[in-house]
Order: sequence, then C-alpha cells, then structure tokens
Amino acid sequence: MTRTNVLFLCDDNAARSLMAEAYLNHAGRTQYRAWSAGFEPQEAADPAILTLLADAGIRAGGLHPKALSVFAAADAPRMDLVVSLCAREAPGRGVLPGSPEAVRWPVGDPALSAGLGGGERGALIDLFAEIRQLVDGFLVRSHADAVAVPAMPVSSPFSDRIAENA
Repeated sequence: MTRTNVLFLCDDNAARSLMAEAYLNHAGRTQYRAWSAGFEPQEAADPAILTLLADAGIRAGGLHPKALSVFAAADAPRMDLVVSLCAREAPGRGVLPGSPEAVRWPVGDPALSAGLGGGERGALIDLFAEIRQLVDGFLVRSHADAVAVPAMPVSSPFSDRIAENA
C-alpha cells in the first residue's frame, strides 16, 4: 500500500507544524508519511514542544525546522496534500512538485500564548489537543476514501484564548 505524503506548514516550523508532523506519523503511520516546513523557519524546534511530544509517547527524534524550499526541489518527496496551520494560504498546484492539494487548518500561534491563563505549558497542551483533533478527524474522513479535506472551522480553548487576547 502506498502511503499518502502530507506536508504541514506554519510560519516558523518550530511548534504547530512539527506537532502535526509527529502526530500524523504516529497515528497514521500505515497510511501517511508527514513532513513539516516553515515559510520563515526558526533555527531549532521549540524545546517545550519536543518535551510535550515525548511526554505523550510520540517520537520526536529528528524533528527540526525546515524551509518550504526544501520541498520545492526537484528531488524532494512528492506531496499529495499540503496543510497550512497558520494564517497564510498553503501553496499547492504549480508551486510544489506533483501539484498537491492545499488546505488550511488555522490554529492559534503559540507565540501569542504568553500571559494566557494556565501558563505556556497549559497553552501548548491545548494547542496539541487542537492539532490532534484535526489530524484525528482527517484520519477518520480518510477512511471514507477522502484524500483531500476541506478547511475546517475550529474552535478550541487555545484558539478562543488567543482570539480574546488579540
């Protein structure tokens, strides 16, 4: 069985997209291969994210920020689906090799979580729960033979708290 390649994008590829990459590789490992990249990647992954993933029993070894250009190279893996987790639209057809489908699953930016009730760890736990919900929903729909999924409106404690403080 051929696995579907999914690329998760966010601004800096230090938190949201890395969590989505790790979780889809964990939960959908027989059907999917996930990667992540950033429009303006950081030099290193947020250590709090790596700790959170490890605490959840999800393999985080090797996770590191990567530039979107890595996946635009001719020898890059061909993506079937590109999911933007931030405010920017995901590049799709004509931008990446293979002309993948592109969707948005906008989730809150962890950089905006400072000062929210529950502290940074609590905000990251909420964010990870939101990402797990999105990925789990995608996996359920994919069993119904849906490779590309529409962008979904999401309301979660993390997104709601970010909106209140914006």
